[in-house]
Amino acid sequence: MMEIEVKIEVKDFSPFEKILSKEIFDEIRDWVFEDNLVFDVEDLKLKKEGKLLRLRKTGENIILTFKNKVEKKYSEYKVREEIEIKVSDFENTIKILKGLGYKVFFRYQKFRKIYSRSSNHVCLDKTPIGNFIEIEGDENFILKMAEKLGFTKKAFLKETYYELFLKKRKNGESFMLFDKSVYSSPR
Repeated sequence: MMEIEVKIEVKDFSPFEKILSKEIFDEIRDWVFEDNLVFDVEDLKLKKEGKLLRLRKTGENIILTFKNKVEKKYSEYKVREEIEIKVSDFENTIKILKGLGYKVFFRYQKFRKIYSRSSNHVCLDKTPIGNFIEIEGDENFILKMAEKLGFTKKAFLKETYYELFLKKRKNGESFMLFDKSVYSSPR
């Protein structure tokens, strides 16, 4: 499957939640905590090749994801081939990946709320480095939804959370983690 997306940094989600509540979505998933582990080999070969191997735990759901870069025909969007599978055991999947020579290269956490319409999504992500709206789907959906939310292409960010973290981190932190007191609520 091809993943086409953009991120937009915002201060507060409230005005956007009001706009999104007026839209028709097939499903709305309320705020949930996500813990993401990005794996790579010692020399960061996957990162250098534009690939990503991620294990995500969201409540009871555990997803192993592989992302591969695609040819650069899209300029405003982050575009990757994405393959996902559900796994049943977070800790044993980590052991398998480590046994194959992978290590945790980056860990990041977020609270996420998802609005879905078919294969298009608008995600509100509260992260330790700020608040982001992620719009994912076909190009037409991304442009129209961004416009409804009051944004133009100038606001689009294509960076990964790792790249954004590197720009914003303080005190040489290695991972993008919440303080433990934040785990219970996104607001």
